[in-house]
Amino acid sequence: MVAFPTIRHKPLIAIFFVAISCSIIQDGDIKSAEELSKLKLTSFQIAQTTNSGNSTVTATMTYDSVKNFVDTNTGMTIARRVEYSLPPLGNLKMKLRSGTTASTRLRINYTDTKKVFSMRILQLDSTVELYRFFYSSSGQLIQIKTFMDPVDGLPLTLVIDDIFTYTGNTISTITRNFNGSPSTHQITYGSQGSGSYVTQIANGTQGYSNSGGCSNSNSNPYACTIYYPQSGGGPQVYMYTTLISNSLDQLSLQDQRNNSGGGGSNNREADTYYFHPLMILRNQVASGDHLLVMYLMDWWSIGATINNPPPFTDEKVIFRYTYGF
Repeated sequence: MVAFPTIRHKPLIAIFFVAISCSIIQDGDIKSAEELSKLKLTSFQIAQTTNSGNSTVTATMTYDSVKNFVDTNTGMTIARRVEYSLPPLGNLKMKLRSGTTASTRLRINYTDTKKVFSMRILQLDSTVELYRFFYSSSGQLIQIKTFMDPVDGLPLTLVIDDIFTYTGNTISTITRNFNGSPSTHQITYGSQGSGSYVTQIANGTQGYSNSGGCSNSNSNPYACTIYYPQSGGGPQVYMYTTLISNSLDQLSLQDQRNNSGGGGSNNREADTYYFHPLMILRNQVASGDHLLVMYLMDWWSIGATINNPPPFTDEKVIFRYTYGF
């Protein structure tokens, strides 16, 4: 049972290169909010440690240029484009939602108001995934549309339209239209220090809950969180984040497969995590902390339960980020 169940049970179908020059920054280099806003994600690493093997790939920025054109689908003015080259992720824990297993390019467009407008994932010259971000007149993120189109000339295999409503500056509900079928999900929050974190995503009978059990730091309510299906017990995903100057420095996802603590077959599922743009754009989107968790849960695929398993070790996916000016 999942927060957005229809996604997880649908079948998956399987430039310009320029010299980028920038200074790599350390925590102490950031002296003001203005400097923080000028940070550029120059590369990010995805490291996987699993019982089936280990893998580390690094996505590097290959393109960053000023633009000035109008998107014909939305009428938005595009003022900047950034691209990253992402090597194949392999067949371990982290995968692309479209099922693509080849090298890809991540093309991110920004509006003339410096907001993220879209991420397009390309395999060669084909768009296999497209994510669009829409904002209110006051600049609040109100909609994310997701398209999966892994084969040119064929119908889209997945279309998701998420509309957010707010209580003040906090997202309170997500109304999702999944391939024509609408549903509404309530978001519940808890407090930690001066921050808040998502405790539940639910539509009445199905969803995800935060089980607690981690020691969160007062400065970062997402330092450690554990989520599980709302029905209780069974699968869990641990999420750890490390923050540096209010910018996401590291994101760790952990699948508990070590049964040394007992519990029979609980938590022994070989889960899969799917890449979502907010895993690298979290600090560029308002409410990015909360949205990252919502889509992490959404993109989590629970594997089959393994009864009486051998002594597996926990499996991890770690995102490491490198920034420059």
